[in-house]
Amino acid sequence: VKDNQAEEPQTFFTFTEEEPEFEALVDAWEGKISVPLEEYSSCDVQVYVQVTDNAGNISEQHVALDLDDTAPTATVSFDNNQDNQGNGYFDEQRTATVVITERTHHFNEEKATNGIQIQAVDATGTLVEDAYTISPWTTVEGNTPDETIHTATIFFEKDANYTWSMSYTDEAGNVMKTVDTGDSVAPYKFTVDTTKPYGTVTATSQEGGVKGWNDRVDPLTFGFWSKQGITITGEFQDDTCAHLAKVEYYKISAAKATDGTTALTKEALDQVTQWKPFDKLEITQEEQFVVYLKLTDLAGNYRYISTDGLIVDYSAPMEEVIAPEVTITPPQPINDIYNGNVEVAIEVKDPLRGGTYSGLKTVSYQVLNMGEVTQSGTLFAFDKQNPTQDELQQSWNGAITVDSQLNNSNDVKIVVFAEDNAGNSSKDQVGIQIDITAPAIEVRYD
Repeated sequence: VKDNQAEEPQTFFTFTEEEPEFEALVDAWEGKISVPLEEYSSCDVQVYVQVTDNAGNISEQHVALDLDDTAPTATVSFDNNQDNQGNGYFDEQRTATVVITERTHHFNEEKATNGIQIQAVDATGTLVEDAYTISPWTTVEGNTPDETIHTATIFFEKDANYTWSMSYTDEAGNVMKTVDTGDSVAPYKFTVDTTKPYGTVTATSQEGGVKGWNDRVDPLTFGFWSKQGITITGEFQDDTCAHLAKVEYYKISAAKATDGTTALTKEALDQVTQWKPFDKLEITQEEQFVVYLKLTDLAGNYRYISTDGLIVDYSAPMEEVIAPEVTITPPQPINDIYNGNVEVAIEVKDPLRGGTYSGLKTVSYQVLNMGEVTQSGTLFAFDKQNPTQDELQQSWNGAITVDSQLNNSNDVKIVVFAEDNAGNSSKDQVGIQIDITAPAIEVRYD
């Protein structure tokens, strides 16, 4: 009987003598019954043996057989098959659905789970703990026992480089030989990387100044200057990918000082098409610039990093005007000798070169009478640490008053010193004459 369906009985022995002698009677019989596996492959096979003696007494025994020659099969499918241009790197998590077709009586959930072997490592080859989960198995009976399906899911949850395999042998000893992955992309070896790469871009001036940034800067400041040159380098990495797909840069240089002073947004950078491969940048020409970097990993995740505004400026400030002006009554004599305090107008300008200037840092002065300092002071000082570009001071205008009481001489010099933020310095001077001594009148009578 197979699956409660009885077949025609078979007779293995029949005693046919009509009037046998006692010695001819058969008191025992032995034989073998062959149950073909391919014909009776079922968990419910019953073999019945019925014996009837010559007196009409009947005895019946049966044995249950569990016959299975059908190897289990499996399918694997994924919910996410969108990798990065066919390279096996995915920027979102993946879930695999594993379906094993096998009789319920011969399916062992623990063995099926243990047959799924998964390795998850990071970029350095270190194991990622608790990177995935395997669900319990659910069973749906089929139209026949051999069509019963058992389903589990594997949730590849954490960022990791995954390598996995599956094997299974049912309780009847049948080995699963085929796993159908269908149109799954990179089913057994792939990377889940949902995190952006990161790193630091560093600006180093030839004078030894160093500053680093690890994100897109907004708002921009312009407090990093050099009068010799600036080198841009970087260190970048990804926790999951062994290396980045690419590191690119986009440099905005100013044609005039106000160019590129507003930080580009992510949306604006997404529209940029002039990205260039980045290794290192050397800027030695006079220039005001901002460097944007785009880090892209193998899964397509990307991050923008930018510098603040950087300035290379080796042009010294110019003292545009040192023009002594004095207003006196009566009018000044035509011989250019002043007979009172002298107001001196001063204008200092940091010249625009390469579309940039670093801005004035200090303006100071001295008044010398015959080589001796009689007056001095600081006229302007810039002390902002991280100024915006429009806070940089390109020019300064003011005036000083030369005290005639301290400088009653034909050898008076006004010296103006200027230094910009890049460390360039210059000075200029002008000489004047002051005479406040009234002439002496001597009257004699002969």
